[in-house]
Amino acid sequence: MELNGNDYIFEEAGIRVKGNTSRTQFYSRGSFVDKTHLKISFKATFDDAMYDDPLLSPFKHDWSNDASGRKARKDRSLFGLEKLDLKYVPRNGDDVFMREVYAYRSFASNGIYAPYATLGDVTLSDNNNQQEGDYEFIEPIDKEFLKRRMNKEEAKGDLYKCVYNGMGKANFARDNAVDRSTGAHIKGGKIGVEDNYRGYAPVYQLKTNDDLLQESDFSKMASLLYGLWKCSYGQGDEALLNRLIDVEQFSLFSAISFELGNFDDQRYDYNNFYTYFRPSDGKAIFLPYDYDWCLGEDYGTNLAYKDPLDDWTYDGDTNSNLYQAALLGRSGMAYDIKPYQQRYLEDIAKTKDKVLNPEAFHELASAFRRGNDAEEQEVLSYMQNKRNHCS
Repeated sequence: MELNGNDYIFEEAGIRVKGNTSRTQFYSRGSFVDKTHLKISFKATFDDAMYDDPLLSPFKHDWSNDASGRKARKDRSLFGLEKLDLKYVPRNGDDVFMREVYAYRSFASNGIYAPYATLGDVTLSDNNNQQEGDYEFIEPIDKEFLKRRMNKEEAKGDLYKCVYNGMGKANFARDNAVDRSTGAHIKGGKIGVEDNYRGYAPVYQLKTNDDLLQESDFSKMASLLYGLWKCSYGQGDEALLNRLIDVEQFSLFSAISFELGNFDDQRYDYNNFYTYFRPSDGKAIFLPYDYDWCLGEDYGTNLAYKDPLDDWTYDGDTNSNLYQAALLGRSGMAYDIKPYQQRYLEDIAKTKDKVLNPEAFHELASAFRRGNDAEEQEVLSYMQNKRNHCS
């Protein structure tokens, strides 16, 4: 890697394809045939149990006579990053360059923890050919991400990646996640530790304090799901909701999410967000992830014209229990949802001029000399229309 005229070289870095529907077969028969999103690990040791598989054994690293070398590898990082996400641009119809970078900066500048993202050039090469292109460099949301933003003790909590995948939706429902009567965690269900080698991809994936070799503690996520279900269906009161989540953080997070208009997010598609449980009070806060589809790149869903309290969802299903309990409400709840809605509307009013700012988007795109007129015009149109629906 070259940065500011300096070269940074890492031998034996781990690399894999990342993404869900965006994954492609990018290399075939000795040639690069497509672009794909990638995750790089600077601390990969290549000695996990999966490397005992005959297909993977040629890549296995034997550290038996080099304990200090293995420790150095496990501690290896680049500017404090143990891993790095790369996403190619342009994408989504060749009109997405700067949207995700702008979205993350909008969250961060308004007080919501979000990844740092920038653009750069990437060259992939082997002995025969190479592929060059523009990529988005994104800070992963992991334990190091937390350490950079919190004090040592506050960064020790449970972090979950929440996705919509083959096991279901991240809609905070009880099904295949917690026992419907007791709220106890269901082993092998939607709450767990991802194991790509064995094909286990839970909806709520524990990313810190996790260990595939021993039972991790999933009680905080289980309690959150069970408690939000209670609140949504009239069996939990306002005090329970305020014990479960930081309602002020959720309100601000939801306001900015609404303004950016990502149909594939936690509200509209039960997907693409992180939940973090603060050790100091046990409350959940929420972090944005994967903001490709925003600022007018909305797959024909017309999010510029949705109202703040609209109950629309991408698949027409019921809103998640999180949004029912803490923002949109439903009949039969044990407390008044209106004060939560008022706080949310105030957060929109407070942030909309900063988030829906065409000049700021133009300035960012111009600084990187990336993007195109089609993207900027689409973003401009979206921002103008969205501002009219922010009240």
